[in-house]
Amino acid sequence: MPEKLMRYPHIVAMFFCIAACVLGGCQNHEAVRYYKQGYLDAQNGELNKAIEQYKKAIELYPDYIEAHISLGQAFEDLTRFKEAEESYRRALKIKPKHIMANVNLGNCYRKQGKLGAAARQYEIALSFKSADCWVQNNLGNIYEEMNDMARAMEQYERAIKCDVHDPEFQTDIANAYLKTDRIADALVHYRALL
Repeated sequence: MPEKLMRYPHIVAMFFCIAACVLGGCQNHEAVRYYKQGYLDAQNGELNKAIEQYKKAIELYPDYIEAHISLGQAFEDLTRFKEAEESYRRALKIKPKHIMANVNLGNCYRKQGKLGAAARQYEIALSFKSADCWVQNNLGNIYEEMNDMARAMEQYERAIKCDVHDPEFQTDIANAYLKTDRIADALVHYRALL
């Protein structure tokens, strides 16, 4: 899943919520109603209203992972990072191997400049078989921000092996090569974008 899509986690979370309800994993329809209203409020930029709706959904259905994640994202969007971290951790307490909760917690750490903690959270997400190429690439971004170019390049290479046609992956590795004065290698990846 590209990092660009991760900028809209409410959409991703809504998809997972609807899928879970269709498959019978979400029995509390009233909680879903509050969740959906929170989603709409968040989309309209009314994050405080969204937070209240997500809290109501969680009150009715405490194990509602998607509501915890969306609540965390709303807090994060308001730069209320401590509350965002708590929401993501509650989701992880319910399902420790939930990739989105692990990645969002990592993103929250990253926004606060806690790059070591962010990298560790991404590494946890990557340990799950269902992790995708974008997790690998985002971990590369974090290592690059930490100025650990060797580890960044390793993650970028893995992401490209996973999906050689992704323009974001090609751009990130090309820019990293430029940063390390490996111009010939950078050109190879820039050409792949053409």
